[in-house]
Amino acid sequence: MKHRKRSAAGRFFLRLLLFTVLFPFCAALFMGFYACSLEDWKSFDPASLSDMEETLIIYDRDGKEYLRLNGGEDRRVIDAAKLPENIKNAFLSTEDNRFYEHKGIDIVRMFGAVINDIKSGSLKEGASTISQQLVKTAALSGD
Repeated sequence: MKHRKRSAAGRFFLRLLLFTVLFPFCAALFMGFYACSLEDWKSFDPASLSDMEETLIIYDRDGKEYLRLNGGEDRRVIDAAKLPENIKNAFLSTEDNRFYEHKGIDIVRMFGAVINDIKSGSLKEGASTISQQLVKTAALSGD
């Protein structure tokens, strides 16, 4: 039995069908998981973010730096207000260029990732925002 190649219109409608069925299903699934975990978020402690590895700087009695101890990488907490605007803009453009336009979940980016995944036939696209990455790092285990 010969397989017919689908026309461009057929491929378009197949993708449209997958997109209109797959995305709402995934969104509903995500919202269900989110709603189930609302109680967990009420107990989130922002101080848990301080457990991340950072460099320990020891000062002498005159306030001069005496010693630096780090776990392989020189990490220090820096007040965001002290970062140059170009660094902030570079980070936002790389990680989440619509950071100020959404409330933690970027629907436009999710749609784009789904479309690119369908086109490529793989799950290579990521759609997580800075907010989602922060929650993953702070509240979830590496497993």
